[in-house]
Amino acid sequence: MAPSINMDVLVDEIAKLKIALKHDEKLLSRQEEQKRTKGSDAVLAFLLPGGLLYAAYKKNAHAEAVQAHELVSSRLKEISMDLVAFTAINGPVVVARR
Repeated sequence: MAPSINMDVLVDEIAKLKIALKHDEKLLSRQEEQKRTKGSDAVLAFLLPGGLLYAAYKKNAHAEAVQAHELVSSRLKEISMDLVAFTAINGPVVVARR
């Protein structure tokens, strides 16, 4: 016999996860903006010895921040859809593991 699932607890856990992901998304959005290459970075890359290495580092750091932000955003969309699905279901709930 399969264990029963308490829908209220499941929905609460999904809602908590959604709140945490929203918080992470805001932080990652700020980091993405901070790591964006600016005009002053281009001047430094041109003037400083090793400036090309600095520019490559900045570009890589920004790309990683963008990737992390996109990942959290996609997870947030998934969780939001799951939350809607779990609160709209009138029948039994099936939970699958990945």
